[in-house]
Amino acid sequence: MITVHARTKSQAFEGKADWQLIGMVKESVSIPVIGNGDVTDADAYRRMVETTGCDAVMIGRGAIGNPWIFGEVRSAIEGRAYPGPAPRDRVASLLAHVRLNVKNDGEPLGLITARRAMAAYLKRVPNARDVRARIMTCTRMDELEETLGDISLC
Repeated sequence: MITVHARTKSQAFEGKADWQLIGMVKESVSIPVIGNGDVTDADAYRRMVETTGCDAVMIGRGAIGNPWIFGEVRSAIEGRAYPGPAPRDRVASLLAHVRLNVKNDGEPLGLITARRAMAAYLKRVPNARDVRARIMTCTRMDELEETLGDISLC
């Protein structure tokens, strides 16, 4: 099998993945093709499969801060509705993620290196914009917990 990440090196993480390229590879080979690029939810998964004919989809950055994407995609494949996690579950997972970072890297490095993921966990939480901005300055775990505890996400 072959995996096609439909971005060039010069694009890095900018621009859109070229799903047409995945489709061209799929048409050109007789082995399974895995598509990768810009899959951030079940709708994007469906569009990639329909557009490219790929045999499987690899999800990378779409899972940062959203590990539930795999359940969402599975539900779509099985034709089931997917309710998604509650805001409090997102916050609990965010904290568990950062605690692991701090365990490995200490403070403040563990929090600093987790900032991108922290913002991603809260991206899908209504009314969390101000909190996202505040957590980007946290350098201690107790400070992060207090900041997240200041808001109502339920």
